[in-house]
Formats: sequence, structure tokens, C-alpha cells
Amino acid sequence: MILELCQGGDLYESIAKNKRYSEVRAASIMKSLLESLQVCHRMGIMHRDIKPENILLIDKADNSDIKLADFGLSLKFSKGQKFAGLAGSSYYIPPEILQGEYSEEIDMWSAGVIMYIILSGTSPDWGATEQRIYKAIQKGDMRFSSKLWDEISVSAKDLIGRMLHPDPKCRIPAAELYHIHGFFIIQSKSCDEQPH
Repeated sequence: MILELCQGGDLYESIAKNKRYSEVRAASIMKSLLESLQVCHRMGIMHRDIKPENILLIDKADNSDIKLADFGLSLKFSKGQKFAGLAGSSYYIPPEILQGEYSEEIDMWSAGVIMYIILSGTSPDWGATEQRIYKAIQKGDMRFSSKLWDEISVSAKDLIGRMLHPDPKCRIPAAELYHIHGFFIIQSKSCDEQPH
């Protein structure tokens, strides 16, 4: 097996170093992540462990592209097929895994948690223990309560809310999300206006 060398480390290390990202950079990271998920889902692969540690930066540049890694928990699926059993890491597990039946929409939930983290520099305030985290996730307890969120656009918060919708059928699929959501359209224009 030959793997590509990604010299920029992982997104977790980058978040620890940078604390949080601008909306323009977050849009770039999320667009690449959603494109990766779109390809996986089109091929019938559910990753099941989307988290910053599994997103690699190609190089050390501030605008480095990303690669999705660690498919150790991934499963092959067919459209409409349901699975059971725990998979993934505590903060990134969606309600339906905890309720016992899930499908590929779980990857979108985990991507939503990542977007929350890269914009705020912190995990959602769901608690310090796994039990509290799982209880908050099952309640659909998503808040943008810190003052930091006042600085973040309504479209970014709306996108996170759509990705973290407690009902998996209400989450927009990766294939559609970055083409239709205002956050990506606005941030794409912001990027085009910046000097190169």
C-alpha cells in the first residue's frame, strides 16, 4: 500500500495552533471535506469516524488543501440500508447512532461538529463526560451562546444547524450542500475579492 505524504499534520493540531479559522478558510476546508464525503457516499462508503484527527493537511501553508484519512471504521452501504452499534468518537457521534439505527447521514453530523470547532476554536458545550455528551446530543442541544458566536455570520450558524439537525433526513446531503448553501456562495465571493 502506498500513501500520499501529507506534511501539514492533521486538522486537530492546526486548530490547537491557530485556535480558530476565518469563515473564508472554514469554507475552503468544509468544501473539501464535503467533496470528499460526496465521493465516499457516491461509492457507497460511510466513513463513520469524521473528526479533526482524521483530516490531514497536504502541506504547512495557511491555505493547505485537505485529505480525509483513517477509513478503519468505514462501512460499505447501499442507499436506504441501516446499521446499528456504536462507531466514531464521542463529540462527533450523532443522535441516531445513540438511538440504535443509522445510515450515511452520520458523516454530515460529524462534519457539522468540525465546522463548529474550526469557527469557534472549541467543541460544543455538551458536557465533560461521555454520558453528558451523549445526553446533550440526544436532546439536540445546539447553542451558539458564547459572545464569540456574535461575530460569526448567520449563514455559518445556519449551515452548522442544518448539518447538526437531530433528524438525519433533514440534513442536506454533502452532494447538495456546498452548491446551494449561502455560506459557501458568500465565502466564495469573499475569496474572489481578496488579492492574490
